[in-house]
Amino acid sequence: MPFYPDSQSFYNVMIDLFGQVMEDPVLLKPLRDGGTLLRIITTQPDAVLVLDGRFDPVRFTAGRMISEKVDVGLRTPTDVLHRAWLGQEHLRDAFLTGKIKLDTSPLRALTLQSSLSSLFRQLERLYPQVLRDHELL
Repeated sequence: MPFYPDSQSFYNVMIDLFGQVMEDPVLLKPLRDGGTLLRIITTQPDAVLVLDGRFDPVRFTAGRMISEKVDVGLRTPTDVLHRAWLGQEHLRDAFLTGKIKLDTSPLRALTLQSSLSSLFRQLERLYPQVLRDHELL
């Protein structure tokens, strides 16, 4: 049974989570400086999250598919992100075991990995509190 019962529940948490991240320009600097477009597509439930560094300030959208060429595109079950952001699973391990699939060049993703690592660490730090705020944890 997936952690999130429906897309709207997931979006509500993600909008709050990324809303907090969007307040920190230092975290977003690598995306903005590189003009990086990051798209995460999840399943179970289906959702789309986009961080668009082509704008200043960086834009976050939830629920809108970006058909343009993205710099990093990930596809994964929602529960993989959930476990990773709770510290129960490493994103690298999820990728190596096929739970995360890339829609883009693996070399491009590896190149951007170090610049995005601070962003993902902050998501891990904030996620449990956002779940508590939504009475999900």
